[in-house]
Amino acid sequence: MQIFQVKYKMKKTNKDKLNFVIISPIIFLTIELIARMYNWYEVIPIYDLLSHILFGVTFYSLYWYKFKRDKYVLNQAYTSYTIIALLWEFLEIIGDTIFVNSSALRDIFFFDGLTDILIGFIGIYLAKKYLK
Repeated sequence: MQIFQVKYKMKKTNKDKLNFVIISPIIFLTIELIARMYNWYEVIPIYDLLSHILFGVTFYSLYWYKFKRDKYVLNQAYTSYTIIALLWEFLEIIGDTIFVNSSALRDIFFFDGLTDILIGFIGIYLAKKYLK
């Protein structure tokens, strides 16, 4: 027998969603700046994965804001993200080849790059669930 039954579902208003869209890029860019200033990529090994989750959330929230009325385009967010992420990872490989970077930023695409892209999908999925 259940004495207390609490069913609470938070109803998100358009204002809440807009705040999310505005705040997520600010949070992402601020954390990314601090991470580079204090070398979190070497100090916190899991930070690279966290930054890709945050980027996925930020990417989808901005995508949602731009195309929120077009459900077909919103479903293309994963494809757009994949293209951008592949280009970014390719640039990382070129940068690691040309410039001497720390070992934490050394990119081996099939491990680091693919993992980064897949982790970004988790961020997109979380933002998509929140903004529904």
